[in-house]
Amino acid sequence: MATKIIIDKRRTGKTTKAIEESGKTFKYILVPSPRMAEYIFRQSLEMGIDIPYPVTIDAVLNKHVSHHAKREGFIIDEGLMLLETILGAHVHMITISEIDEVEAE
Repeated sequence: MATKIIIDKRRTGKTTKAIEESGKTFKYILVPSPRMAEYIFRQSLEMGIDIPYPVTIDAVLNKHVSHHAKREGFIIDEGLMLLETILGAHVHMITISEIDEVEAE
């Protein structure tokens, strides 16, 4: 299955697209923090889109996420911030291989 990557500036609808995708597939949105999970869930309610409550990276790393959710895969919001949360460090550069679809707006 192809990984869709959306690259754009802040406040251009990337999270909205993640919510819409989660609403269609009912896959969990993976986020860096509980505050972001709450924000995204509230936004989905305002949009009238039913999604599972977003999961934090801490929940995944501490094994508080079902095997089913992991097997299904995640929709990641704020990927760079998520990676920096895991590493506890600033990421200066990222390379990504074998992308079937890149959406830049």
